Amino acid sequence: MTIEFECPHCGLVIEAPDRTAGRKASCPGCGAPVTVPSAAPRRSARPPRTARRSSRRRRRPDDYGPGPGGGSSRRRRRPDSYDDLPPGAEEEGFYEEGPNYLLIGGAAGAVLLLIIILLLIMRTPGPSSSPASGTQGPPAAVSLSPSPTPTPTPAVNTAALMAALSSIASTPLSVRDALIRRKAAVLFGAGKASIGALVENGVGSDNPDIRYVADYLLAALTGRKSKEDLLYEEDETKVEEGRAWWRDWWNDVKDSPLEDIVRPGVDPGNTKRAVLALALGYFRDRGTVPFLFDLMEDSDTEVRAAAYESVVRLLKNDRFGYDPSASLPLITETVKKYREWWDSVKAAYDFSRPEDFLPPPPAAEPPAPPPDAG
Repeated sequence: MTIEFECPHCGLVIEAPDRTAGRKASCPGCGAPVTVPSAAPRRSARPPRTARRSSRRRRRPDDYGPGPGGGSSRRRRRPDSYDDLPPGAEEEGFYEEGPNYLLIGGAAGAVLLLIIILLLIMRTPGPSSSPASGTQGPPAAVSLSPSPTPTPTPAVNTAALMAALSSIASTPLSVRDALIRRKAAVLFGAGKASIGALVENGVGSDNPDIRYVADYLLAALTGRKSKEDLLYEEDETKVEEGRAWWRDWWNDVKDSPLEDIVRPGVDPGNTKRAVLALALGYFRDRGTVPFLFDLMEDSDTEVRAAAYESVVRLLKNDRFGYDPSASLPLITETVKKYREWWDSVKAAYDFSRPEDFLPPPPAAEPPAPPPDAG
C-alpha cells in the first residue's frame, strides 16, 4: 500500500510506501524537505469524461468564455475576487533568495578601494602656486553612489510547473481560478522564462487538459487569441497546428523585453486581465511595473484589486492610501503618487531590498482641539 500526498513547496504529488509514514524525505521535484503523512485513503482519480459530442471533438471546458460560434449558453459564475482563498492558501516564498555574499563582498571591496583612492588624492601635494603656474583647481570629486544592482531571475522548475498545471487541470472549474492564484509563484516566478516554459512544456504536453490550462494562461499574459479549439481536438494534426502557432510566436518574441511581450495583455480587450495583474506581482521586472499602475486604474474592480495586491507583494508600498473600491477620480490621484514615486526610484531599484526604497510614511494627523468649555 502506498501513501499519496502533495509537496507543500512545489505542489508535486508524491507516492511513498506506507511503512515510511512519519519519516522525513526530500521532494523529488524541488528537493525541499517533506514529512510522509500517516496512511490515508488515496484521492480518487479525476472522474472520466461522460459527455462527448457527436463528432470527434472533445467537450471543452466552458469556464473561460465562449469559443467560436457562441460557446455554451449555460450561465457561468466568475469567482468574486482573489481573496476567496482560505487563510494560508497562497504559496509564498517559493522564489525567496538568501543573501548574495559574493555580491556583498564585491561591493564592500569596491567601496574600500574608492576610499583608499580618495585618501591618496587628498594626501598628494599639488603643484607650487607661482604666478607662472596659475591657480590650482580643486581635486576631482569621487562618486561613492552605488550602481543599480541587476535583479536575478530564478530558473524555471519544470517538474514543479508541470505538477501545478496538472493540479489545476484536474480541479473543478468552480475553484480553478483560486488554485491559479495559489500556484502563482510556480507558474510566473521565473518571468519571461515562465512564458517560454508554458509554451514548450505546457502546450507541448500530451494531456489535453494541461494544454488547455497552459493556453489559457498564455492568452491571459500576452493578450493573444486562445488556440483551445486546436489544442483540445482529438485529431493530432489539429493539436500539432495549435502547438506550432504558439511555438512560432514564441520564437519571434523570446529575445524581446518582457514588457513588450505582455504589453498587449493590459488592453481592455483582454478579458483575463486579472490573471495578468496577479502574474505581474511575481515578475520582478522594472519594465513591467508601470503596467500594474495602469491596471490599478482599470474599470473592473476585480482587476484593480489584483493589481494592488501585486504592488504590495512586489514593492511593499501601501503608503499612499489606495482603495480599489474608491471613486475613479480618487483612484487616479492616488495612482499618480505611485507613478511619481516609481519614477524617482526605478533606476536603482533592487527587488530583493524593497524596504530601502519606500517613501516616508504618511504624517500623523494632528489631534483634534478639545471642545470649548465656554
